[in-house]
Amino acid sequence: MIRKQTFTDVLYNIPVMIDSETMNMRGAYWFNEGEYEIFGLWDNYDNDSGQFNRNVKSLSQIAGQEFSLLYQVKGSENIRGGKPLYLSSPLMTMYRSLKVEERILPPGTYYLQFVIVDAFMREMRLDLVELHCDGQKMTIVDDSWKGSVTLDPKDFYAK
Repeated sequence: MIRKQTFTDVLYNIPVMIDSETMNMRGAYWFNEGEYEIFGLWDNYDNDSGQFNRNVKSLSQIAGQEFSLLYQVKGSENIRGGKPLYLSSPLMTMYRSLKVEERILPPGTYYLQFVIVDAFMREMRLDLVELHCDGQKMTIVDDSWKGSVTLDPKDFYAK
């Protein structure tokens, strides 16, 4: 399907573990259609060359294999010298196509963080926002968060 991209379409990298290898499941949310689409798995960039890794695997290439979603533990990169710790979901089976569904989260504390990655794989990370879910609605815990942030690349990139 050919889609007209809008400025509000969003690309996602969802960390997954498949065959003891960490990769990103690449997906998008298309606002015009109100639908999610999963493109496949990719490995970010090649550590040797610094170029984008072209090793993209379609879902049909890995259909039938087990995988788990990875969830980064808040603050773990400070403890582990910059390497984050991940918890994994129960194992699931990969199919040739995946359907992404929105569901109500169970009660608990959640954290939201936006990470902007430029064409050179440099990251600009916004501060974590703590959210509390009572099973019906999400509430921002910190009243100081106003919902908008102005980023200046000079604050994030080495000079």
